[in-house]
Amino acid sequence: MGSQQNFNSKLPSWLTLVIAGLFVGHFAILTLYHFSFEILPRKYGYFPAFYVKPWFGQNFMVFAPEPMNVRCVFLYRLHEPSGWTRWKYPIYPHLQNQWKYRFHPSVKMADQLERMALNFLETERYFVSQELDSKPRWLSTPTMKSAQAFIRLTNDVSSVDSFQVVIYLGMKEVVGNQITVTDSMIVIPKYAWE
Repeated sequence: MGSQQNFNSKLPSWLTLVIAGLFVGHFAILTLYHFSFEILPRKYGYFPAFYVKPWFGQNFMVFAPEPMNVRCVFLYRLHEPSGWTRWKYPIYPHLQNQWKYRFHPSVKMADQLERMALNFLETERYFVSQELDSKPRWLSTPTMKSAQAFIRLTNDVSSVDSFQVVIYLGMKEVVGNQITVTDSMIVIPKYAWE
């Protein structure tokens, strides 16, 4: 039977209080960071970011290899008897709520709208990879059906005779120490409203 040593050492009480204080202070500042503009007056709302951003924030330089960041944005317009409406950017109000209050329910809606845009991108890539003519096929895709359902829920479509969807792509890629930004669009042909 080996010898067992009983280590009965205790931290000094002052050190225990310092460690507990740092732990509580750290998580209190992280909580304030997430709710800063809801809890703190505006002039103090930026204080938690000064602590969180340099130490715990992430940017493109954190990863190895640095990933490409693709931002897909779903835009649409409707054709009415008076002509085309302006391009509608349905994610923007949800992003505004998210910027104001990080845990707003709009975060989920913004994620769903961004996922719809990514589905358009993946569908377009599929059509290109299969060398298919996408114009006659778009209307029957689940992605377009979900876009039509969203448009129907958020607009009065009683006088709409056609619609058009555009997916804006903003791509950021880190090459060396420089960030390259590429903007492009996938323009879906206009279709008659069903």
